Amino acid sequence: MKNKKNWKFKTTFAVVVLAITTMFVFLVCKKLEEPIRVYRELKTSFIALEKEHKRLLSGRNIRLWKTPTCDFFKNPDLNELCRAIAEVDERKFEELVERDLDLNEIGKGGMTVLFFAYMEGEYPGYIRLLAKGAKPDVPLTEKLEVLPLRIPVEVGETVMFAACRNPDDRRRFMLPALKHADNINLQDSRGHTVLHQLTALRGPTAESILFTIKDSGIDPMIKDKAGKTAREYAVGLAPQTLPIFDAMIEKANTKVDEAVSSERGANGLR
Repeated sequence: MKNKKNWKFKTTFAVVVLAITTMFVFLVCKKLEEPIRVYRELKTSFIALEKEHKRLLSGRNIRLWKTPTCDFFKNPDLNELCRAIAEVDERKFEELVERDLDLNEIGKGGMTVLFFAYMEGEYPGYIRLLAKGAKPDVPLTEKLEVLPLRIPVEVGETVMFAACRNPDDRRRFMLPALKHADNINLQDSRGHTVLHQLTALRGPTAESILFTIKDSGIDPMIKDKAGKTAREYAVGLAPQTLPIFDAMIEKANTKVDEAVSSERGANGLR
């Protein structure tokens, strides 16, 4: 009988101890929940910063946006290519680029793989895509949300226009795009060309970029919907660029004169 009572007492004691221990553990876990959450967020942030640092060291630019997790394209391989760009997975990127993919497939909002690479600051991949036939003159049909302090990318803008609007660390994206564009004189909804965009930058930046692209073949005499050329805007916005515009216009006029003379000569021979 005594042993039975001892067994009941021990059982009751064990249950009470277990209950107290469980409650204690629960309270401790509850107290640690917030510090653990903060720790996980900090760990994720440090990993992201480390990755971003590696990206910059390997020739990438800072991202303009928080990389979207959605799929832009119907072709799953193109979505995989975008993920390889976002994760700086060079092996996967090369493997996918070498496949027979339509790099100019237009996805949601007018997105292309080339524009995705631009938004990711993926300059090495951007150059590789251009070499594989990706076109830089495909306009967006939706505005892109960007990170704080970055200039938004508007509807109707191409990579060429976007690079003008984010000039400080993106000017190197412009010239390769112009060299591979089917239509370097593409106009946006306002009738602006890349040259019109540049005049809005003002200061040394506009002059520097304009000097870089002056021989790309852009027509300096195109008028926008307001009937004004880029040079006419430059008079008030970026007067230091006027000599470059004048040189471009003179060169364009010379080409026209040469073409007219050549045509007249050809007609005369007939």
